[in-house]
Amino acid sequence: MALSIDFEWMAGRGAARGRMTHLAKDLSSLPGCRKLPEILTENEFAKRPSLLRAALSGPKAKYVVLHALDRFLTAKGDL
Repeated sequence: MALSIDFEWMAGRGAARGRMTHLAKDLSSLPGCRKLPEILTENEFAKRPSLLRAALSGPKAKYVVLHALDRFLTAKGDL
């Protein structure tokens, strides 16, 4: 089980850098994802990281992912 988020695709279609940064920061609280914001910004969001089973199996993982995606999709402006 994995969840891939294609930041490169989103960036190529005009997603605001601030929104993608916040999405990465929100997801970084998951196990094994601590360096996600740093990796993405160093690579100009040209990545498609996968959140693996270890990151998604925790009791709060679904809430973290849903909150991160909700914030990304519904935020006003570029954040």
